[in-house]
Amino acid sequence: MSARTQSVLIIFKLMMILLICSTVFMSNGVPAPVIAVPHQGSVITAFGLSLVAVFFTYGGYQQTINFGGDIINAKTNIPKGIVFGILTVIVLYLSINYAYFHVLGIGGLQQNKALAATMVGVIFGTTGYKIVSLMIFLSVLAYVNVNVLANPRVYYAMAEDGILPKIFMKVNPKTQVQEFGMSFFIAAILGVLFFVAKFADMLKYVMFFDTIGLSMAACAIFLLRKKTKHLDGTGIYTVKWFPLVPVIFIISYWFVTVNIFITFREDPYAALWCLAAYILGLGIYYACTWNKKPQTE
Repeated sequence: MSARTQSVLIIFKLMMILLICSTVFMSNGVPAPVIAVPHQGSVITAFGLSLVAVFFTYGGYQQTINFGGDIINAKTNIPKGIVFGILTVIVLYLSINYAYFHVLGIGGLQQNKALAATMVGVIFGTTGYKIVSLMIFLSVLAYVNVNVLANPRVYYAMAEDGILPKIFMKVNPKTQVQEFGMSFFIAAILGVLFFVAKFADMLKYVMFFDTIGLSMAACAIFLLRKKTKHLDGTGIYTVKWFPLVPVIFIISYWFVTVNIFITFREDPYAALWCLAAYILGLGIYYACTWNKKPQTE
């Protein structure tokens, strides 16, 4: 049911983006003038923060790996799905940004935060603004749904390896739903939302965890390659341009992480809560593994 729901939500989101892009053919308005804004802060920090939305837009490909156990011929189909998905996002992302620029101009992009609703509102008025605002809210459900589907599977794998308590492996025999894992994940999300006042702040929280988590996962590749050096040349590793690709990936993500951390100076408690979450995770890890002997091959 969740898979079918995801398909419906994705189709809904694609239709909404195409609708917004179609406004380029109906707009006769004059773009808003550019307003001179005094420069504040570092250009490098501003560039790093501008990548937050970009990384968030292209993020999600890593979630497909969590479904590896459910996918037929995963070694072939997962890369195909990731490549096709990213290419689709590139086309849609560039198309909708061109539409923003064509209809609103640089001045309009500068002065409006709800770009999609504002742009449709230019053509269809207040009604169009309200309808698109509602559509965008509904489209976010696709992102929420895939995260609720994917992340508890990581808990299951960690519990299987003895890194988390066995309760995270509990699955409803009738529905095959990870009831405890999903409940825990939702509770963690709601806990974070209590400390977030704006969507931009929420995005920073998400990307702070994403950038650190994904970059650390990429660092793990080097450790795994070192531990399994005896398997080199057997065909188990097929990643081209190693180690250049993971190195570029790690540097890019840490560049964004550092700049997000710099902006947390305005709200030091935000950085404190983020770091506390990681410390809590490490505490759970060591509590579950401290008395376990390392496995021998």
